[in-house]
Amino acid sequence: MMSLCAIGTLLLGGLMFNQDLKYRGISWVFFPLFLCGITAFFIHAGLGKAEWGFSVLINLSFLALNGLFSILWFALKGINPKAILKEYIGIGDLLFFVILGLGVPFFLFIPFQLISLFLATGLGLSVFKKTSVPLAGLQALLAGICIGVHQLGIIDLMNLRAFVL
Repeated sequence: MMSLCAIGTLLLGGLMFNQDLKYRGISWVFFPLFLCGITAFFIHAGLGKAEWGFSVLINLSFLALNGLFSILWFALKGINPKAILKEYIGIGDLLFFVILGLGVPFFLFIPFQLISLFLATGLGLSVFKKTSVPLAGLQALLAGICIGVHQLGIIDLMNLRAFVL
């Protein structure tokens, strides 16, 4: 039986995807609600508070290093990073990276980011036929589906830490 938190997170992920797909933006209210949903889910699933704090530190450090290296890369190529933000990735996408960094355990964060970015790129090229895709919406939907799959007992997300630790 799926918990109310998992059902709410799955539905919220679907709403975020729908809104991002239609309007190319997500209402700011959904971001803290999604953060609360995924954090509550993982704490309920057995993630300790100390492990959660450690995960936040690792995830946000990973995001900061990626941001720094991206800015340096674009600077070396002579491209203004602000132009990339205006054309390819939105503030909502960056905010959703931070939301995932705050709520998802570190042993799931990097694999989830890689898989969702590859899926978004593939869908962007094949389905949307654009250079810009609803990335935050796709990631919210995928996170909701992962939580639903965990709740249905198909894959135990918390046992995946054995592969990392």
